[in-house]
Order: sequence, then structure tokens, then C-alpha cells
Amino acid sequence: MNPQAQSSDSISAELMVVMPAYNEEASVRKVVREFFGEIEHWTEKFVFLCLNDGSTDRTGEVLDRLREQLGPRLEVRHQANRGDRKSTRLNS
Repeated sequence: MNPQAQSSDSISAELMVVMPAYNEEASVRKVVREFFGEIEHWTEKFVFLCLNDGSTDRTGEVLDRLREQLGPRLEVRHQANRGDRKSTRLNS
């Protein structure tokens, strides 16, 4: 069984990876690029969702630039800080 996820850009995905980020300006670029590259080895049908959990540094700006560079398979959402567990609940 392989449920398909739909990103906001209507990409049919076999895999969705969700990564919360809070004040990770110094490392988020490297981490996202490494994860993105590894996932691409397995499938091209994926969505990598980065949740900027109310960062007070430039994490959101870095993620937005990465989105422009990596394309629609990288989805970025900005939200008020909700903490570790709540930040990854997409519908709450």
C-alpha cells in the first residue's frame, strides 16, 4: 500500500518527509540539501516539507531561498512557534 501525498504545487509524491526547524539559520541549508540529495537517489516523486516553527533568526529566509533553488519538491511553511510535537501536526 502506497498512499500518495499531494503538495500545494500538485506534485504526486510517493514519499513526504517533514522536518521542523527552529532557529537553525547556521545549519538548515546544509541539512536540507543533504537530505534532498539522498532522497533523490531513491525517488524523484517526493515532497520535502520544512516547517519553520516561528524562528527568530533568518531560518525562514534561508528556507525560502532554498525553495527557489530546489523547486516545488521543497515545500516551506512558516508558522508561529508551536513546540516540538505540535509543530509537525499538519492539520492542527
